[in-house]
Amino acid sequence: LIAKRMGLPVGKLIGGTNINDAFHRVVSSGSFERSPQMQQTVSEAINIQVPYNLERILFIMSYADSDKVTRWMEKIAATGKVKIDVDVTEAMQATFMTRRVTDEVTLAKMREVLAAHDIAVDPHTAVGLVAADKQAGNAPLVA
Repeated sequence: LIAKRMGLPVGKLIGGTNINDAFHRVVSSGSFERSPQMQQTVSEAINIQVPYNLERILFIMSYADSDKVTRWMEKIAATGKVKIDVDVTEAMQATFMTRRVTDEVTLAKMREVLAAHDIAVDPHTAVGLVAADKQAGNAPLVA
């Protein structure tokens, strides 16, 4: 994200999430709402309620407006939800393409990669591969 902001000529950054899809929902709608319950998935390391990098991403996407980001993060801590400003939401949508991936699709991708390439990938890699597969067009990808 920082390299893109500094001028690296890349298209959208692709982010895959499992069914605990907080970042996907923020980018898609501009709203964050903590789910009442985190669901267990095969991609256990990304079973999160508040994405670890959300605050940093909001800081970068708001052009370092620390007061605004502090208010958003305080609101999340207090209420479990926040509405991100339209300009920041639009900037995220122009920068990121996110995909929500179910366990069934994750497991199918793991089997597909093993059968096609004789390589066993972990569930987290499979989520990323599915998200990358769903990218628009045939632009080259860097992982």
